[in-house]
Amino acid sequence: MLCHVTRPDSVVMEVEVDAKANGEDCLNKVCRKLGIIEVDYFGLQFTGSKGENLWLNLRNRICQQMDNVTPCRLRLRVKFFVEPHLILQEQTRHVFFMHVKEDLHNGHLRMGSEQAEELSALLAQAEFGDYNQNTAKYWYSELCGEEPSTATINSIVSRHKALEGLSQGSVEYQALQLVSSLEHYGVEWHWARDANGQRLAIGVGPEGIAICKEDFSLVNRISYPIIQIATQSGKSVYLTVTKDTSDSVVLLFKLISNRAASGLYRAITETHAFYRCDTVTNAVMMQYSRDFKGHLASLFLNENINLGKKYVFDIRRTSKEVYDHARRALYNSGVADLVSGSDGRASPSRSPSQDDQQDDGLDCGSCQLSRALQERLQKLREALLCMLCCEEEIDAAFCPCGHMVCCQTCANQLQMCPVCRSEVEHVQHVYLPTCTSLLNLTLTDNHQHRSSIPVPIHREMASPHSCSATEYDHKIYHS
Repeated sequence: MLCHVTRPDSVVMEVEVDAKANGEDCLNKVCRKLGIIEVDYFGLQFTGSKGENLWLNLRNRICQQMDNVTPCRLRLRVKFFVEPHLILQEQTRHVFFMHVKEDLHNGHLRMGSEQAEELSALLAQAEFGDYNQNTAKYWYSELCGEEPSTATINSIVSRHKALEGLSQGSVEYQALQLVSSLEHYGVEWHWARDANGQRLAIGVGPEGIAICKEDFSLVNRISYPIIQIATQSGKSVYLTVTKDTSDSVVLLFKLISNRAASGLYRAITETHAFYRCDTVTNAVMMQYSRDFKGHLASLFLNENINLGKKYVFDIRRTSKEVYDHARRALYNSGVADLVSGSDGRASPSRSPSQDDQQDDGLDCGSCQLSRALQERLQKLREALLCMLCCEEEIDAAFCPCGHMVCCQTCANQLQMCPVCRSEVEHVQHVYLPTCTSLLNLTLTDNHQHRSSIPVPIHREMASPHSCSATEYDHKIYHS
């Protein structure tokens, strides 16, 4: 099966996959061509029969979701936006920038005049390089919705000249930093009608759901903690919301098609799981439906048979897990992962490639075995750390469920287990058979000049929505 995938910069990539391939196979091939490891931030979109924008479910077959038209026409899009400093690869950051640039051109992101001037200069530097009066073109009217005055143009030119000498990567990072502070950064828009037939724009984002009129003027804002349940029936999506008076109200949204309604339902559930949860629960990951053949097979053959099974959601990791997974993948591949500083310049963190430079001529079998053992010990040390603070060792168990994932300090602040969501009746202090201090003793080998320095743990749980244990407890309680 031939797939034509259009990137945000309008470049079309040709990808060939098996006729029975899942959407994940196509996305992985696209990201592999682009050199992107942080695949979880992206998705593939296509246009439905009624003109609606739909996300390809990466866990289901492509042929089951699209019309039998070859080649399949898909669009590579950023599905989950995160803060720029959490993006580890420059390739990933570039695709983010191109997607944001397209949204700015389409008027999906609006800002004040001061921000528009700064962003116009950054976009011009990224596109044309250093200032040249013959080539410079500015996006002020697209960003601000009004024509610039002479004073405004002079201000933009002055800002552009001040960026002279900056590389494209640095400029893109600064532009993403500015855009990430805007109100609708990372918001996915769906068009619907309310119970009275009024046309609305429903924005699903990291903080919650924004209900706007056609001109994007805000009507209502719904945060995730007050949403009790979201359901879909045909072309309608229902949201049960808790009001200030503790009463519940059901909001109805009617969309253009069943698939569009399914897209809104998926967006609400997956966005909440990605930004607000510590892990994707089985209730979300394993939710599926069956076609007629699948129902018959499950009735007469085996209830767990995969025939005709279609997953409802394709999210696999939360924002914290994606960041951690990407760091591990970069570390294990021997690539020096780049974490951008506040000035937009990349600063390499420690990686196996640096060890290789230090150990020129020591690439014997025993050295390779030593490095492999050290990597395994590092993973063991990480597994023994509290999943909340990532600093203290695990020394507490939740009763009665028995899960051990936190230190005593963090566990005492939780009312529900973060793993199984069961109520905590008692926190029991426990003593594990080993600890990180004992594991550190095993790091001494024949090359003490290398192993005596503890290997840094790449388990940074930084997130745009990271919270303390008390705030985490509050969110778990409401969910």
